[in-house]
Amino acid sequence: MIKLLTLEWNKFKDNSVVRLLFFIYLFIFPILMLIFKDDNVIPQTPFFDPKDIFRYPGIWEWLGYIGNWMVYFILGFLIVYIISIEVTYKTMRQNIITGLTRTDYFISKFAIVIFFSITATLYYAIVGYLLGFLSDEQYTISEVFANNYAIPRFFLMCVGYLSFAMFIGFLIKNSGLAVLVYLAYGIMLEPIIRLWGHQKLFEGNSHNYYPLNAIEDLMPMPLPNEGMKDTIGFLSHQHAAITSILFIGVFVFLTYYIFKRRDI
Repeated sequence: MIKLLTLEWNKFKDNSVVRLLFFIYLFIFPILMLIFKDDNVIPQTPFFDPKDIFRYPGIWEWLGYIGNWMVYFILGFLIVYIISIEVTYKTMRQNIITGLTRTDYFISKFAIVIFFSITATLYYAIVGYLLGFLSDEQYTISEVFANNYAIPRFFLMCVGYLSFAMFIGFLIKNSGLAVLVYLAYGIMLEPIIRLWGHQKLFEGNSHNYYPLNAIEDLMPMPLPNEGMKDTIGFLSHQHAAITSILFIGVFVFLTYYIFKRRDI
């Protein structure tokens, strides 16, 4: 595994797109959170105090919600790019010719998914603890660590989005089209299918169990109280986690199946 990760590092360490996107993620992630320090961004209401954004445990949900968008658009885009660009420049074929098996190549890409997910989660935890401690509030140890499994949920969210990105990258050979399909599915296609198709045809909340919606509900938009989740239609954290794990398995299996049988 370390050898395969080293190989991937050597291939992309000097790539300007990879460097730029990774540093954009590291820089913008905390900056977006600090925007909420401005009282004009989210005004105080009888139901919500904006200062709760930087208090434990609220900071974990708000920071996770920002990360939800950042991981999908930046890190997910990066995974699609890393995979599809190798098809475009035929480095995928070259790796197989020079000694890697298809299984080795697939594992190397999935290792990147796990590496990015671990890195993003560690950064999420560091930023969360730093911003919380610097908010001039007094906390007990129990309050600091009472995050409702936010850190594992964030990690699972990362693996979910990036596994889907890996699937798209292997499924569609053209890099530009792969990126377009990845973004379009999350922004338009799945919401349209869920809300304008599935929800109209079937009763209940089964329309909430689509892959990206379930992954998103691991770190959904923070709400003033838990009861509003049922009203809006968010999955519970437990249901979102179970559904996400199942879809991650599907994405990984389909990616491997397609790659093993496709002409490269």
